[in-house]
Amino acid sequence: MRTRHSRILIVDDDHACRELLSALLAQAGHSVDQAHDGVDALNQLETRGYGLVITDYSMPGMNGLHLLSILKRRWPDTLVIFLSADRSGVMSQALQEGALACFSKPFDCARLLETVAHVMRTGFACGESSAPLAKDPW
Repeated sequence: MRTRHSRILIVDDDHACRELLSALLAQAGHSVDQAHDGVDALNQLETRGYGLVITDYSMPGMNGLHLLSILKRRWPDTLVIFLSADRSGVMSQALQEGALACFSKPFDCARLLETVAHVMRTGFACGESSAPLAKDPW
């Protein structure tokens, strides 16, 4: 039986991305839920516990950095992986605010699955705590 800490919440306004991540993570044996934006994610976090949240940056209403900030205040033990198509300093800021890893969209699915498995098992990013190894090189 899975504990609440083994559950993963995917937060992205892009339906196709949510479905892809859900399918990949479920196939890898994870229990996965989806949220279409930050407000939906917060509502789900209020009613269920999650060990990991994978969130996009660019979403209507509440961006991923705002969600990350609330997550770290209210559920400090919840691990976060950050996704973004934005190539500006968003990912550096996400790492500074507590994300364990960041991936650029489009991301390498195998590498993301490897990082998810590692953080779920250890509670830490691959390599250093600043997670440079989990960040896509391009």
